[in-house]
Amino acid sequence: MDDERHPPDDRYDPRALDDEFAREPERYRSRRSQPPRRSGQPPWAMIIGVGLLGILAAIMAVLVFGDRGTPGPTATASTPAGASASQVASQGPSASAAGASAAPSASAVATPTATPGPTPTPVSLQIDTIVASTVNNLSVRAAAGTGATRLGSLATGTQAYVASGPADADGYRWYLLSGLGLPPNTGCEGPLRTDPYNCPFWFGWVASGSNGVPWLVPAPAACPGPSFEFGDIVVGWTDLMRLSCFGSDPFTFRGWWPTLPDDPLPGAACVSEPNPTGWLICQQINLNSVTIGPDQGFGGLGLNVSIDPASGVTMPARGTWVELTVHLDDPAAQDCGTDAVGADAGDRTPEQIVLFCRGQIVVESVSAIAAP
Repeated sequence: MDDERHPPDDRYDPRALDDEFAREPERYRSRRSQPPRRSGQPPWAMIIGVGLLGILAAIMAVLVFGDRGTPGPTATASTPAGASASQVASQGPSASAAGASAAPSASAVATPTATPGPTPTPVSLQIDTIVASTVNNLSVRAAAGTGATRLGSLATGTQAYVASGPADADGYRWYLLSGLGLPPNTGCEGPLRTDPYNCPFWFGWVASGSNGVPWLVPAPAACPGPSFEFGDIVVGWTDLMRLSCFGSDPFTFRGWWPTLPDDPLPGAACVSEPNPTGWLICQQINLNSVTIGPDQGFGGLGLNVSIDPASGVTMPARGTWVELTVHLDDPAAQDCGTDAVGADAGDRTPEQIVLFCRGQIVVESVSAIAAP
């Protein structure tokens, strides 16, 4: 080393050294203090170490916070410089020129608020259609409104005929519904129940839904095409199912016109018979039964047809095939509610009796034919 060239004794004289340097400057030039030399290579070890520490910190953050869900947006507010906590706490919402922005109080915590949706549209149904309930224990009431007498309830999937409505009451839209009744030659099993109804002979007002959720939905019958057999609208069908398909439009079918037994209706009576619409009301004494074939006989599988006395229509001789053009929903049915009396009305309301008459088959024309 250069320092080892200086004798370490008291004879060392700095002034003499300066004189010598002045005489021979090149000899001592390398001994002048020099700035520290820099290495030409960056400190790779330090850089790699810092990078590894950063990666390790990121992995730990993911493990600790990664399964807590993604936070939603939070409200932020800026506080003017120099504003005290009391000034911020007393500041109310204000709107800026660019848009409204609220300045929360010092102790307030931003919480999300639900944006109100549109007002639900009441569920609407079509009159003279078939619907089905989508919920269990849907109440049937004597009038539209939650305060009306509760008559019973409907199980999920119960089908009904829309007789009238709507009526809005107590926040619901109500419809007057009727049970579909029973197809010919069938009955209800077990004791009759009303909660829920286990037999389709009921009538009352039902709420159609709440908050846009329907409690009643359309459930149309599979209506027959232009050409059908009489049995297609008899087996498994009810008066109201036919009414929903045909309305008041005429249709034609062929059936058997059977002979009568000696006493077809022993003891039958109908006090409403003399009234103008008695011919529609008094089906319990109607002898105009048309069956699906000769093997059925009177009262067999088939349907009653009604004849308006004012129409002049007459039936041919019995014991033959007949072709009939008929219609439902006769205009006279609208007066059945006032013409029904006594036991013929029973516990049915006038609206229910009108609907019953609307479902009756009224003959427009009939003729005897050969076997179809």
